[in-house]
Amino acid sequence: MGADNSLVLLRKTRFLEYIRKNNLDGLVLSRIENVRYISGFKPVVSLWFRDAYWAILGEDGETHLVVSVGDYERTRRRMPNVSISKLLSSRKLEIVASGIKDVIGSSGKIGFDSLEFAECNELKKKLPRVNFHWVSGELAKIRSVKLPEELTVIAKGAKITEKAVEAAVKNARDGIKECALAGLAEYEARALGSEGVSWSLATFAGVNAGIFTRNDSERKMKRGEFLIMGYATMYKGYNTDITATTVVGESPTKTQKNIYEAVYDSYKIGLSMAKPGASTKKISDRVARVIEDHGIDRRYSFASNVPLIHGIGMNVYEAPFSPDPGLSQPDHKLVRGHVLAIEPSVAYSDKPRLGGVRLGETITITNDKPQVIGQIPAHSISIFSKK
Repeated sequence: MGADNSLVLLRKTRFLEYIRKNNLDGLVLSRIENVRYISGFKPVVSLWFRDAYWAILGEDGETHLVVSVGDYERTRRRMPNVSISKLLSSRKLEIVASGIKDVIGSSGKIGFDSLEFAECNELKKKLPRVNFHWVSGELAKIRSVKLPEELTVIAKGAKITEKAVEAAVKNARDGIKECALAGLAEYEARALGSEGVSWSLATFAGVNAGIFTRNDSERKMKRGEFLIMGYATMYKGYNTDITATTVVGESPTKTQKNIYEAVYDSYKIGLSMAKPGASTKKISDRVARVIEDHGIDRRYSFASNVPLIHGIGMNVYEAPFSPDPGLSQPDHKLVRGHVLAIEPSVAYSDKPRLGGVRLGETITITNDKPQVIGQIPAHSISIFSKK
C-alpha cells in the first residue's frame, strides 16, 4: 500500500500509548490522516471520499479497516495484517458498529476523532453501553511531533514540492494560462513520485494575486505581474508546502522590489525565531511589525487576513498554529519535531493591480535552530535584488 510497515508500527504504538494512558478501550477513526497514520492505508485522493474510510483500533493493537467497496480487493490482498469490512453507504453505521463490537466490544470508553451529530447519535443507539469521547485534538497533538523516521520521509517529499515550484518558475511567461502553469508543476511532482496534490496548486498572477485568489484560472499571465505559487504535494501520506513569488518576465519594478523585500525580511525574522519553546503568537506579532516597519499598511498584511503559521504532516493543516487575525489563540509552543510553514504575505485587495507577495517554506524544528527542508527557488529571490 506504499507504506513502510516499520514506520506504521511506530506510529500505531503512539496511539496505543495514548489509549492506555487515558484508560480507553479503543479508538474509532474516520479522519483519513488518522486512518492512514495507524494502518498505512492509501486512500483514493478525492474531496468526495472524505468519509469513505474508517479504522477501529483496539487496546491490544488489533486494527480493523472499513473501506469503500471499490477499495476492498486491493486492501484485502495488500494488507494481510488488518481485518477489513466493505463500506456500503446504506449500511455504513451498521458496519462500523459491528466492527467496534468485534475489535473493542459492546461496552467501554472509546475515543473518536470525527463523528457528525447524527452519526454519533446512531452509534450510541446501536452501542448503548459505549461511552464515546472526542479525542481529535489530542491525536493531532501526537501526530504533530514527528518521529525521526517520519522526518526522513517528509524531507524527500519536500524536495518533490521544491521541484514543482521550480518547474512553475521556469515556465512562467507572458501569455501562459494560470491553469497551464499549475498543470506543468503538478506533472513534475507526479513524475517524481508524488501521490497527488494537497490542494489544486494555487497559481495566481496580477489582479488575482492582489485579491489572493488561491486557485488557478484560464486567465493568461502578463509580463511584469506578480505571480504567487502556493504549492503543497503529498508523498507517502505526508504533505509539504512551499509558497514562492516571482514576476512574470523577471523584471520587477522598484515598487515590486519594495513589497517583496518587506515580505522576505519578515519571513527571515520569523524563521530565525522558530526554535523550541517559541510562541507562535509572538512570532506572528513580530513578523507583522516587520512588514509595517517597511511602510505597508497593516490592512494589506497577512496579519489582517490569514494566520501566519500552520503545521504540516498527514494533514496539510495541523498543529502548531498561530492565532487567526485579531485573536490571541491558538498560541502554540514550538517543540523539536514540529514541521511547519511560516507564510507572511501582502495583498493589495483594494488596489489589485499592484498584486501581492506570499512566501513560505517547509521547515522542521530541531534542538537549536530551524532546518529548511523545502526551499523557495533561489532564482525567484535573486531577481528582486538585481539592479
